[in-house]
Amino acid sequence: MSQEVSIIDKASPELRRRMAALSPQRLNAAIGPACLRLTQSRLRGQGTNQRGFHSTQFWLQAADSASQHADADGTTIRVQKIGARLQFDGGTVVPVNKKYLTIPATDEAYGHRALEFSGLVVFWGKDKEGRIRPMGLKTDEGVERRGTRPGGKADRALKQLQIGTVMFWFVTETNHLPHPNVLPSSDEYFDVVKTAVNMALK
Repeated sequence: MSQEVSIIDKASPELRRRMAALSPQRLNAAIGPACLRLTQSRLRGQGTNQRGFHSTQFWLQAADSASQHADADGTTIRVQKIGARLQFDGGTVVPVNKKYLTIPATDEAYGHRALEFSGLVVFWGKDKEGRIRPMGLKTDEGVERRGTRPGGKADRALKQLQIGTVMFWFVTETNHLPHPNVLPSSDEYFDVVKTAVNMALK
């Protein structure tokens, strides 16, 4: 999913008058690259992930995926990096055709899918509501028996402690706050457009 920013359709009347003095070719050649450079600079300036894991170069890849398309109506900046729209708009992610999402619990797992690892096993526990359910995936380093009381499948799962490192957590959804500051503001774009138009008129 990509994120798009339309530049000129919100331009002020004064800026539109200046732009009208330029041919579409000169106008597009002036503002498109300038707005693209501004966008890429902002994306490359984003920090690393807040969990302290190694960087997957998400924002550098987002900057490299950015492009500009110009037509008679203006310029559109398109960021074609999966996840960019979620970072900008925020939202809720839910599993598709499965019960849980897998969230990396270690630096080694970060940036990877659970299916990329072999030998992981499901471990059980109680969630915040006290329900017994699968909690995630661990490395398989054996099982420590915790009791012998007979019971159902879930009860038996709690009576044995799966030894190993937690690699992924199971969650039913993830919620993401919007971060509109990952892209320049309208005012920042307009400042760049004004400068580009004035330079083109010289």
